[in-house]
Amino acid sequence: MKRFSNVLKNSVLLYFRMVVGLFVSLYISRISLDILGVDTFGLYTIIASFVIVGGVLVNVATVSMQRHLSEKIGENLSRTLSTESKNVLDACVIVNTMLGIFSILLIILFGTVYINLYLNQDIVNISIIWYVFYVSIATFLISFTTSPYLTLLISFEDTKYYALIMILEIISKLISILCLYLTGSKSILDYTIAIFISILITRLILFLIVKNRYKNIPLTLTYDWNIIKPILSFTGWNLWGGIASVMSLQGVTFLINIFFGLSVNTARAISLQIYSAVTQLVNSIQIAIAPQLVKSNGKENNYFSQLFILSGKITIYLAFLISLILYENTESLLDLWLDNYPPVTIIFLKFTYIEIILTSLGYPVLSAVQANGNIKKYQLVVGGLMILNIPFIFISISLYETYISIYIVSIIISSISLLYRLIYAKKIMGSIVNEYLFSVVIKGILVLLLSLILTNLIHCNTIILNILINGIIFSILFFLIILSNEEKKSILSQINRLLRVNI
Repeated sequence: MKRFSNVLKNSVLLYFRMVVGLFVSLYISRISLDILGVDTFGLYTIIASFVIVGGVLVNVATVSMQRHLSEKIGENLSRTLSTESKNVLDACVIVNTMLGIFSILLIILFGTVYINLYLNQDIVNISIIWYVFYVSIATFLISFTTSPYLTLLISFEDTKYYALIMILEIISKLISILCLYLTGSKSILDYTIAIFISILITRLILFLIVKNRYKNIPLTLTYDWNIIKPILSFTGWNLWGGIASVMSLQGVTFLINIFFGLSVNTARAISLQIYSAVTQLVNSIQIAIAPQLVKSNGKENNYFSQLFILSGKITIYLAFLISLILYENTESLLDLWLDNYPPVTIIFLKFTYIEIILTSLGYPVLSAVQANGNIKKYQLVVGGLMILNIPFIFISISLYETYISIYIVSIIISSISLLYRLIYAKKIMGSIVNEYLFSVVIKGILVLLLSLILTNLIHCNTIILNILINGIIFSILFFLIILSNEEKKSILSQINRLLRVNI
């Protein structure tokens, strides 16, 4: 019970962090559009896309290091690393450095080729484009070199400090961009430098927190191939999956620029920001649960299975509820959020919500497979499926000359990918995946469809009231259909306890 309590507490902390981050990020987008304008903002997203690919590599490194550190730390949360754990940390940093060098070379190679040969723009001097590109690389380098410190916070389940750092990062971005807004700067280079400064300040604070909080942390970089080899293998397969995933998203940005221009790129950037914000919000649950999944994997109890199903239910509640609210109020929320946006944004967002749902259903499965450690075939097939987005989308755009085909192809491939995830997970985890399929996936989709029907029958013109109705309808159906009897009793007991305290 105590372990479940810790998981829920960590989940709430990270969820709070992501909610704050979500709203601040949306406000930053509004200011960014005001500062840069639609076309220049679209141009920035293209250049930044190369570094976003690198950002995925940061996440891959963090997940890989967290998995191996959590396994060695076990239930020891004394904030002192054992000799064995210290050796694993040293090995993780070596692998992280290798991955960082590879990432920078990859970014420079593809960025240089694309900017020189394919970039379709005439609004900014090419020399400014190169400055923006290199400052973006510097921003990525800072994020990457400090990722081991974030890994320590997650592995020790120090979520309050992890949440603090992430909130500070997004707030520092807001302050930096507000300074640009107040000074009247419209420069894309100034905007990029502001982002760089905010990341630099936040990561210095992260370094100081880790240095003062944990013992036996100074790195000796001891080379032990027997430790490095499994970490390198695990990271390598995760790297393939991460690159494939981000290329399936960001590669479309490049294709849109080639075929449709900067205005449609801006619509794509807005939809990707919503996708990223919501999926990060949902994935915060997996960050909280992942260490416990690793530590309980292989033990002779059903805690792992219970945690897997619990993470699935929490994940779909957040993902489906947010997607439902956004779907029912897209135009009103866009008008409230942005003064000026391309009309095609509404269409892009409608399809984006479907992608969010499919992606979220795969998160708990991925976390469980990562905890098991048997990821080679999983990442090989899933990554291969996701990378197929690029050629198939290119063919569909060439044939039909419409951006709608982008999302149709993406949704079909995401659906096939989810099906394979479930099939693979069943092979290594057994019958618990059947329960996930029935209790989480099928019931979750049923609740979402019923909610869509009822919310369309009870629709209000007032946006706040409409959001409230959406949330109440979905929550009631979720409670009645998805939660087990024990979970219902537990929630009702907590509600009664709160009512007694207030009375």
